[in-house]
Parts: sequence; C-alpha cells; structure tokens
Amino acid sequence: MKISFGLLFLCLAFLLPSAFAQCGCCGPQAADGDATYPLDTCVVSGEELGSMGDPVILDYEGQEVRLCCKACVEKFNADPERYLAILAQAQNPYPLATCVVSGEELGSMGDPVILDYEGQEVRLCCKGCVKKFHADPEQYLAILAEARNPYPLTTCVVSGEELGAMGDPVILNYEGQEVRLCCKGCVKKFNADPEQYLALLEQARDTYPLDTCVVSGKELGSMGDPVILDYEGQEVRLCCGGCVAKFNAHPEKFLSKLTAED
Repeated sequence: MKISFGLLFLCLAFLLPSAFAQCGCCGPQAADGDATYPLDTCVVSGEELGSMGDPVILDYEGQEVRLCCKACVEKFNADPERYLAILAQAQNPYPLATCVVSGEELGSMGDPVILDYEGQEVRLCCKGCVKKFHADPEQYLAILAEARNPYPLTTCVVSGEELGAMGDPVILNYEGQEVRLCCKGCVKKFNADPEQYLALLEQARDTYPLDTCVVSGKELGSMGDPVILDYEGQEVRLCCGGCVAKFNAHPEKFLSKLTAED
C-alpha cells in the first residue's frame, strides 16, 4: 500500500510539537524565572514590571536582572553593584521583624540601626542597643542564625518526645551539627548510633527551595522521579532527562533561580 509522503509529513508536523510540549523543555517559554524572580518592580526605577511593556531582561555575570524599560539599562550599567544589592536583599530577606538585642519591633523607635558585622547584616531597634550587641555579638548572631535556619524538629530524634516536654532540651554539638534531645537519657542512645539519628535530622532539613524544574518550570515528580544533578557541589533537581542538556548549556542562568529561593 502506498502512503503519501505529503500526508505523512503533515501528520508528523502535527504530532511532534505536541509530544515535545509534554515536557515543556523545548520551544519558547514564558519569561524565565516567573515563579522565582524575587521582585515585581524594577530595581532601578521602582516601577512595576510590565507597566511599560515587556520587561527588559539582562544577564549580568550570570545574574538575571529585570528592568521596566530600556531607559533603565544605562542607569543599571553605571552602577550595577548598587542595583544588584537591592536584588540580593530581595533574594535573601532579613529574617526578623524585631531587634535581636531588645526584642522590640524594628521601626517602633524610628528607623532601625543597621550594622555590618563581619559581612553579616544586623538590624537593631535603636542606637542604645549597639553597645549591648558589641558586648556579646555571638549571642545575638545566634538568634539571627536561628531565624535564618531554624531547627527543623519539635521532637527528639531519639525518643520522638516533644522537645520541652521533659524540661529544657539537651543540646548537643556533634561535629558541628546541632542536635536537640528531650532529656539526658537520650544522649547515650544518640552516641551509640549518631548516623541513624542524624539521618532523621537531615531528612527534616531537606530545604531544596523549589518544587518545580529550573529549566522547564514543570512540577518535580510530574514526569517520574526527578533527575538530581550535583553541579559543583550544588544540588539541582530537574523534571526529566530532557532538561539536562539545556541546564548544562547555561548552568549559571538556571542556578540563579535556585539562589533566588534560598
């Protein structure tokens, strides 16, 4: 039986695009990073992105930057560090609304006092707290660290009991890893098999910031088990094997989406 090559070509032209579209990895996509770009305003003008037509999207040393219009490009290029700092602040917002020293609401006593302590931003409610902070910075930085990376469990990894139900938790430092136990009786059990209990803690700490693929935007798991890459020590999860080549072609572009959610 003879088959018209013209008919066969038309069938393939109709079916192939829809097959590739299942992944979403091929063909044009919505503006990259719509789900992860941390600002809906221009870092230069402060105008709403999209209010002046499609945003201008720059790639500055692997960092995605969105501007409201072409007129802002020159201003950005004149002082990129200034505008990247705004973006960085949006990507990694300050985790507390209160002063680490006094506990007072930031802004309740005028503009907060902002310190840079060894590269760490610290916000205080007033100048009166500066001296107290410098008297014991580790104490207050610990509060800040806890806010940025809170302990992931409310129960003891050994007994499963609620932390605090048997008095103040016992806090261990095991090779630099904080472990909280409900009581002293659990310390011996922990030390007998620390890997078992640290695995429970690590599982609770699974903080991969996205539930979507950085390449296609598809939900992780929607196309089978995610593909997990280790790119220079950075974990990257993709929806399918079809996204690996696209990631490897422009890793910085897609890694910026991960850092935007960190």
